[in-house]
Amino acid sequence: ACISEYHRQYLIERGCPVAKVRIVHCGLNLDDYPCHPHERVHPPRLFSVGRFVEKKGFHILIEALAILKQEKIPFRMTIVGNGPLFDSIRQSAGRAELTEYVHFLGSRPQEEVRTLLNNADLFVLPCVVARSGDRDGIPVALMEAMAIGVPVISTPVAGIPELIQQEHNGLLVKPGDAADLAQAIKTLLKNPRYARQLSENARRTNRRSFPSIA
Repeated sequence: ACISEYHRQYLIERGCPVAKVRIVHCGLNLDDYPCHPHERVHPPRLFSVGRFVEKKGFHILIEALAILKQEKIPFRMTIVGNGPLFDSIRQSAGRAELTEYVHFLGSRPQEEVRTLLNNADLFVLPCVVARSGDRDGIPVALMEAMAIGVPVISTPVAGIPELIQQEHNGLLVKPGDAADLAQAIKTLLKNPRYARQLSENARRTNRRSFPSIA
């Protein structure tokens, strides 16, 4: 059993019999993630959560936020999580003079994370393939954001394109490309109606293709 078509093909290419490999998507109980539409505040609230390791792409996120700041695009970014790269990512934000724009909260309880998601205008998780080859599967954080109704931006790494269909229920940018990520963020910040349509489609995707298996 594997979580995505990407991983199914990976196993088949390495000799697993096709008939014995099946996909079992991770899923969410949408009753635990009620959608709470809200009016966008100023500046818009961006949010991300994940372990501070290379494959999550937080270093690219900081570069993209620096571009937004340089272009005078208003925003506030909150990042939840911890890990070996926490200090270096926070220092990168300091060097880019983003201290007033980016808030690092460290690890937080699930209920607090859910509250932060409920209040977010945009969820960003720019995953990359790490130099070691490590990569995400289909991050549950993306499913949670989509379930709550927050527009999402990520990358076409591993199984993520099976969850996010470009320009239908979210945006996918080139992995490791800070300029492309910054442009995608600007697109959704400047087009709230478009962002809302993506989020509505995303919630339907979760209900149809990634239901709870509990």
